Amino acid sequence: MALFSRTKKKTAAPEKKAPVLKEAAVLSPRASAIVNLRVTEKATKESEQNTYTFNVRSNATKTEIKEAVRGLYKVEPVKVSVVTVRGKVLFQKGKRGHTSGGKKAYVTLKKGDQIEFI
Repeated sequence: MALFSRTKKKTAAPEKKAPVLKEAAVLSPRASAIVNLRVTEKATKESEQNTYTFNVRSNATKTEIKEAVRGLYKVEPVKVSVVTVRGKVLFQKGKRGHTSGGKKAYVTLKKGDQIEFI
């Protein structure tokens, strides 16, 4: 009784689908430099003076951040400042751990320009 044949049947190759690109990748190849908009009390106060704060990749440069803001939000940054955020040591249930650090960017826009976020 043969349940399985020894010869393999040729089947049609499955069609390959085109890769789906995220909106940020379509706008600018470096748009992935920005992780997200930082919403804190300090960041909200500074946004009234046309300075917005973003969490960015740890290896992002000022030029990449400037291009990403230009591509994602359609505004022209005047100045970009980058700050490295250190991780914090914490204790939980008697064990020592730490939070991951990162990088944040302060982006200053021209007067009259603003970024809409919810």
